[in-house]
Amino acid sequence: MLLGECRRWCGGKEESEQRERSLAHRLLRARQHGILSEEFVQELAEIRRRELGDLEEVTTPPDRFDAFADEAENRLEQDLLMLRNGIRTRAMKSRTNMYRAYMNDPDMQMLEVVQRYKAVLTEAEAVPSNLAPYVPGDAIPGDALREWASLPTLCGPLVCQLCVAHFVCEADFTVHKKQEHGGDKAYRKRVL
Repeated sequence: MLLGECRRWCGGKEESEQRERSLAHRLLRARQHGILSEEFVQELAEIRRRELGDLEEVTTPPDRFDAFADEAENRLEQDLLMLRNGIRTRAMKSRTNMYRAYMNDPDMQMLEVVQRYKAVLTEAEAVPSNLAPYVPGDAIPGDALREWASLPTLCGPLVCQLCVAHFVCEADFTVHKKQEHGGDKAYRKRVL
């Protein structure tokens, strides 16, 4: 049972469930008021760490089909790079909520992973995901569409129509359009 969630888990009417709920409430109150001994607090923190376990995204390699797969060492770093660059998929938002809960847990603050990534997560979440400002058509680099060679050449499935870049995944192409051509809307304005 997670400390602080006793109402959800201990809602029964039987005597043993009521004792469990009462014990959880007393333990929670004692912890909030600082009545517990340091040894007991350390033991509770260790139980909490074992309960939550390790953050498996730290040991998982980056997803090669998402953006920044070449730059990140693990899945957590890849998600943080995507978050910092405004790429926020539904699955990544779910993982970000899990990262925030893990890193803000008081019992996890001594872990090396939390100390290493907590500030980076806070900084990445602070980056707004708002729409980019309007960019006039004259300010978009690349005034002509790309000219194609007469001979066939091998390229990725996504090809930039304004320069010679090509990409394997949509997220990398989106980052390219944002950095080189003023964003997705400005790119479409120029190409179409």
